[in-house]
Amino acid sequence: LTGVRRTVLLATLVALVLPASAGAVDVTVMTRNMYVGANPLPLAVTPAGDAFERAAGRTLDEVVSIEPDARMKVMAAEIVRSRADFVNLQEVSAWYTGPKGDPAKAPWTRWDWIGALRRELAALGARYFVVTHGRPLDVEGPSDRRVDVRFKTGNMILVNLDSNIEIHRARSGVFPTQLQVPTQAIGTVETTRGWNYIDV
Repeated sequence: LTGVRRTVLLATLVALVLPASAGAVDVTVMTRNMYVGANPLPLAVTPAGDAFERAAGRTLDEVVSIEPDARMKVMAAEIVRSRADFVNLQEVSAWYTGPKGDPAKAPWTRWDWIGALRRELAALGARYFVVTHGRPLDVEGPSDRRVDVRFKTGNMILVNLDSNIEIHRARSGVFPTQLQVPTQAIGTVETTRGWNYIDV
């Protein structure tokens, strides 16, 4: 788990390229912070061992308490009402669990924000496609629930396929300078802030 709540800086450039004979066209953009689901700051200052594992377990409880599936349903309805051509999403998170103490990355998906959101959009008849994505922050630690807990987050851009907008180029990346946060239990965590870019 990350020892600091990630500050996301999303840089999105949309350049509209049209033939000279075409008139002006409005492009609508919606931005939404999805929220990581819990406050991981206490984990940064909790020492390794039983105290950290209890804190990690409480973090899982916090994610449960925000009702992720219900949140994605509400977000999908917001997007559909907006009819946005592009949706910029920050803190697009996923939570996993896995065998405790296993050095491999925890594989069992507990919650995946973008997966749930796309299912809800499809249920509403909205056709949105992930055109750029990046979840470079990926950290893991033990919990008192007999599992390891893993957390990923990042940024994504969705495009409305019914907008008939041609995408010429799409890129994702991370900034060269990153905030590094020392934690007592899992070492130094790099917050890995990223950016997305599209040319349409």
